[in-house]
Amino acid sequence: GCALTMSGITAAKEASNVVTKDDGTRVIAASRRPDGSIRKERRVRSGYTPQDEQPVYESRGKQMAKGVIHPPGFFPEDEAKGSKPVSKSAKKNAARKAKKAEGGGETPPASELSQLSLKDKLPPPQQHAEQAAAAEEGAVSVEKKIRNLKKRIRQCDSIQEKVDAGKELTPEEQAKLHNRADWEAQVAAL
Repeated sequence: GCALTMSGITAAKEASNVVTKDDGTRVIAASRRPDGSIRKERRVRSGYTPQDEQPVYESRGKQMAKGVIHPPGFFPEDEAKGSKPVSKSAKKNAARKAKKAEGGGETPPASELSQLSLKDKLPPPQQHAEQAAAAEEGAVSVEKKIRNLKKRIRQCDSIQEKVDAGKELTPEEQAKLHNRADWEAQVAAL
């Protein structure tokens, strides 16, 4: 870790040691390393700028953000001209607020309360839709039960094949074989 930083520092120092030779080529002059060995001179290509002198990268977004001093859609010259004309409803609201402030927050008059009608209330929930949904759920649950029972019966068939092959059964498998008749009866009933 330390050797890398040292070489980085020496490289930066060398970059500033750019010398132009008699024939016009630019080179980083030869130098001595900290361990005493000599570093050869290196040719510098045209257009080369040392790492330390390169400008810090900025994305387009960052550059744009530097230029903008107000949020998008906001135009300061409009703000300087004056506020927008107030609409009718805004004027009414302002008058209402002023009235409330001096009146002390009165309740709405009885005439406004009488204008409210009972028609605005929601109708009672429809029981027919609920019954239809319940019947549909019942049909779905019956189908599910039948599928589940048929699956158990298929498992019993595979367990029976195990018995025929002479293999030992686990207690769960024995219980499934024992319940097979009940499941077949339930499928027939559904």
